[in-house]
Amino acid sequence: MKRMAERMHNLAGAPSATPPGRPLDMHDAIFSQHYRQGRGYYMHRPHGTSTWLMFYTVGGYGWFRSPARDVETASPRDLHLVPPGRPQEYGSVPETGWDFHWVHFIPRPTWAPLLALTPVAAVPGLLRGQAGSSVTHRRLLAAFEDLHRDAMVTDPNAQELAFNALERVLLLVRAGRVGQPGRTADPRVQRVLEAIAMAPAGRFTLAGLARSVQLSPSRLAHLFKAATGTTLFETVINARLKEATNLLRMGTARVQEVAARAGFNSPFYFSRRF
Repeated sequence: MKRMAERMHNLAGAPSATPPGRPLDMHDAIFSQHYRQGRGYYMHRPHGTSTWLMFYTVGGYGWFRSPARDVETASPRDLHLVPPGRPQEYGSVPETGWDFHWVHFIPRPTWAPLLALTPVAAVPGLLRGQAGSSVTHRRLLAAFEDLHRDAMVTDPNAQELAFNALERVLLLVRAGRVGQPGRTADPRVQRVLEAIAMAPAGRFTLAGLARSVQLSPSRLAHLFKAATGTTLFETVINARLKEATNLLRMGTARVQEVAARAGFNSPFYFSRRF
């Protein structure tokens, strides 16, 4: 990491390696691609674009440079957003290359909360989020593949599917931002949250969940409360109540059966909590 930091410092003071790119105007609402770039990849748009621009780093490292020549590094599982009209200067780190997905898009009005990622101090206008866990990373990769495939088709239904995939990307990144605004969940906390969400009726214990993420029970309890603002116990109970609500809406099971299927040993305790 020290060598990487030194490399970024040197890069920030280096002259541009290639001529500036032309400003990009967009007629389609969304287009995207998966790039695997080696050394020498560089792009400079002094006036930015008329679209939002998203980057999701899969491997290697990239960089973003501000007009003041400060640099932000793009590391694996980082997602960066550049709003319209912002200067864009970015490229690959020569030693590693840069494997990343990119998307130009015009967001829907309802996406404003999804676009509110963490501002990057070094590069004004640049926003940053992360995949909170390996599960989220895999889901993001699948969403990007769907997005690329559907964005290439001119059929309106395919374009709608591409927007759905992009919205899924933004929702997955937001799901990793729990607790206080601007904070990203510890990936170990995120894995615990995903395990509970996927099987709310599971027989969870603090000790068992702590072992699954290689933490002590006390350390997990502390990290979980700091990230989510609640306890593991309450999180499990709330997940089971949500599962029970879904089962009751189906209207095919008695309350006692619903309680058991949602993970409650006692229908009386379930009724009281519900």
